[in-house]
Amino acid sequence: MRWLVGLLTGVAIGLYANDVIAFPDGAPWGAADPKSPKACTSCHFDSDPVASSQAITMTGWPARLASATAVGLTIQFTEPNAEIVGFEIASGSGAFALGQRGVEVLGPAARSVVPIVNDDGVSWQLNWQTSEPIEVPIVFLVAVLAANNDESPFGDTVHFRSFTFAAVE
Repeated sequence: MRWLVGLLTGVAIGLYANDVIAFPDGAPWGAADPKSPKACTSCHFDSDPVASSQAITMTGWPARLASATAVGLTIQFTEPNAEIVGFEIASGSGAFALGQRGVEVLGPAARSVVPIVNDDGVSWQLNWQTSEPIEVPIVFLVAVLAANNDESPFGDTVHFRSFTFAAVE
């Protein structure tokens, strides 16, 4: 009987470990869109997501925007209950360029690949290049995972917010 308990425990740990390391390099591309089947909530479903989260802000957008312009954007997240956080952003046009360490880019999307300890808020600096010609409005979808650092998908909260910009030259 002990062998059966040991076997079942081993299987349970193996299944749990697969969930924990399902995406060791960051969320799958497309996770920033709350309507996507790849959204953060597909794995982190324990609590309701926060739509239009005021804990997410984005700064750095210029008053006027010209074609082929590089824009330095900062995403900030302030949620005191999160121990570690990660993010993904996707834009409908343009492309992100490598910038901050621990952030990976793929054309119009960027994501964190290393969780950051939440110490009175976190921020990420990103470089974004407009497309040519500029397609307006420009919409950015942002998802931030506020995790409890227990290495499981349980007890975490996903925050979503979109930002729309239309000011062009």
